[in-house]
Amino acid sequence: MSQSVIAIFETNAEAQKARHALLSSGFDISQIDVTYNVDVEEDRSTDGQQTATTEQPAQDGSQGSIVTVHVVNNPELLNATTILEDCGAIDVNEFSAKPAVDNDPLFDPGNIS
Repeated sequence: MSQSVIAIFETNAEAQKARHALLSSGFDISQIDVTYNVDVEEDRSTDGQQTATTEQPAQDGSQGSIVTVHVVNNPELLNATTILEDCGAIDVNEFSAKPAVDNDPLFDPGNIS
């Protein structure tokens, strides 16, 4: 059974460091996918709904990366998780627990009659 470990990094450099650490630990390059320049501003979160935005990607270096590691067994899963955490992966549970700031909500639970 294959699984994927997904990690979010605040900077592209941290993601590169994680990729190199994974390769040095014996992971094959085909097991690792990196997506660069992902918006990782702290005040953003999603509940699975699509929302329209007119904001442009930040030009101040606040873009990071997502590293995905495809594993085939539990030892690889644990090893990949440890490496990604040691390289500075964001704790997604803490990241997504922050309240979203929505200046133009599409749904206002206070207006339910």
